[in-house]
Amino acid sequence: MRRITRCAAFVFSAVLLCSGAMCAQQMMQQQMQQRSDHLTPYDIFRLQYTSDPQVSPDGKRIVYVRTSANVMTDARETNLWVVNFDGTDDRALTDGHDNDTSPRWSPDGTRIAYLSGDEGHTQLYVRWMDSGQTARLTELENAPADISWSPDGKWVAFTSRVPIPGPRLANLPPAPAGARWADAPRMFDAMVYRFNGLGYLRPGTTQIFVIAADGGAPRQVSKGDVSYGSATGGGPQLVWAPDGMSLIFSANLRPDADYEPADTEVYEMSVADGAVKQLTHRHGPDNSPAISPDGKWIAYTGYDERFQGHQTTNLYVMGRDGSNPNGPVPGFAGTRIAAA
Repeated sequence: MRRITRCAAFVFSAVLLCSGAMCAQQMMQQQMQQRSDHLTPYDIFRLQYTSDPQVSPDGKRIVYVRTSANVMTDARETNLWVVNFDGTDDRALTDGHDNDTSPRWSPDGTRIAYLSGDEGHTQLYVRWMDSGQTARLTELENAPADISWSPDGKWVAFTSRVPIPGPRLANLPPAPAGARWADAPRMFDAMVYRFNGLGYLRPGTTQIFVIAADGGAPRQVSKGDVSYGSATGGGPQLVWAPDGMSLIFSANLRPDADYEPADTEVYEMSVADGAVKQLTHRHGPDNSPAISPDGKWIAYTGYDERFQGHQTTNLYVMGRDGSNPNGPVPGFAGTRIAAA
């Protein structure tokens, strides 16, 4: 969790670097702190914001994530709140320091699935909206993400990192009992092997799972050593087909994905056996797939990669089987979505 004081330090670093004017700077800061109409470093802890709004299936309520700052631990915290669609009855669904995120309504609107837990111990939970009772569904080594309900409300799909053995220069013998050996050397062969806030990344792949909404063991649907996401960017947005038999998603499954991470395609994966069908075939990103209610069409965004500083993202539609790709959306021919 990124420390709040780092933000405050960054905001005021330009002024604090002027060591020759420290006394004047301190006097100015004291004057600013005495005035309520000026932002001070301590105000960082008072800032709150909302994100990830999710409208209930009946359109009457919105559940969202509310982020605040804990001045005692110098860290951000997130909880779930719910508000009526007209803005009334805004109240907390969860409290505490467990960092609740990613609320998703069940298709019948009686439950929400969400992620909760301290950093490094995030798990998947379900909350019944009428009683407030909760149940933990997973106990995974690596946190789940990208949760999505099946159309019948019986399953929840998600992604999670699966560890794999990293490269080794040699197989070292185990240390004798009580011996104090130096830490074993770490070797990396991935282009991105460490990241700000995460440190050195453990070797692994992002895989797709499903779990029964009433509990049980999660089942890995995706097969093979290919990664369906990254350690830094997470996994794909999972979209269930209306019949609940497959998942639609965007991912870069190229063997050299690290060299062109934006070259994604739209895929369909069978929930029964993990069979994957590639639906788009072009050089460039194809993202954010959405399937029509009758399951016959898939809309998505993307563009043909020309390696320019800015390219406009277009809105496309294709048949469920990938036929007629890049065709115009009926009634929206020529429509463009402004995006870099």
